[in-house]
Amino acid sequence: MATVHYMSTNSIFSLADSSATPRDISADITSIDGLPGEREMQDHTALGDTGRKHLPGLDNVTITLEGFFDDTASTGADTVLSGLRTFATNASAFFFQPIGTGKRKFAGTCWVNDYVVAPKVGELVPFKATLVVDGVVIITTS
Repeated sequence: MATVHYMSTNSIFSLADSSATPRDISADITSIDGLPGEREMQDHTALGDTGRKHLPGLDNVTITLEGFFDDTASTGADTVLSGLRTFATNASAFFFQPIGTGKRKFAGTCWVNDYVVAPKVGELVPFKATLVVDGVVIITTS
């Protein structure tokens, strides 16, 4: 079977804003890291064991987004992320997937834990956001 690779330019990252409206902020994102994410491992090594033993624990997923500042009303990454940074009512829905049908889709709900805009002289204004998944990342096929 042939290997299929996807161009990152043919991907979507959608995040619901504070009004629960899904917003495609892909055009502002340059990097997504953390999917499908970490699963904790619980150490259950006993005194007489000669090596570590572990039991799978809970998912503990953190997603890092990096991109370019965009404060376009309703749809810009800054508009969506800064609105969610102090939002405390309910977790926001997100999904990531390559464009098209039959592709793997990573979805769930998350909280914006951290959002930083870091301008530097002579450069495009970048941002970095840390999203903490509430529950688990659900992997399906679109």
